[in-house]
Amino acid sequence: MNKAANLLRSKIGTLRVLEPLTASESPIAAQISGRTFYCDKNEDGLLQIRLDFRDDVCLFNLRDDRGDHEVKCGMKEWIESFTTITGDKLHHEYQPDFMRVVAGGTWKDNNTLQLTWQFTESSFRDTVVCRFRGKAMSFDRGDNVNSGPLTRATVVTAQA
Repeated sequence: MNKAANLLRSKIGTLRVLEPLTASESPIAAQISGRTFYCDKNEDGLLQIRLDFRDDVCLFNLRDDRGDHEVKCGMKEWIESFTTITGDKLHHEYQPDFMRVVAGGTWKDNNTLQLTWQFTESSFRDTVVCRFRGKAMSFDRGDNVNSGPLTRATVVTAQA
């Protein structure tokens, strides 16, 4: 019995909901880090987005009509933290004051950053894709489950 319990504990210790992150880099990360992208008028009330890259972390900052929000994303390892990021239109209209999130990012190519936000106290896993072209960025956000649409309209931004 003790051996079986130890084997079970060992197996449980290796289980993961999220696949390991693949470390990736882009030469534009240094160019866009700390710059503010101002959003064109959009139905989600997004006003501006800023990404800060340092020490294998991407701090995703969003300002919308509810205020300022941050998601801390690991670029080599998943990072668990709390966020206030707005998500009600993708999360069955739920909008808690703060949510626990495990987040990570991967460069899909030199101009495309994909962020994954797993909200651990719910079933919601958001995928954010930022595509950079010159001084502009497009922002797409989708979810794995919703009683409504699984994606939001693309938001276009420009650097100041």
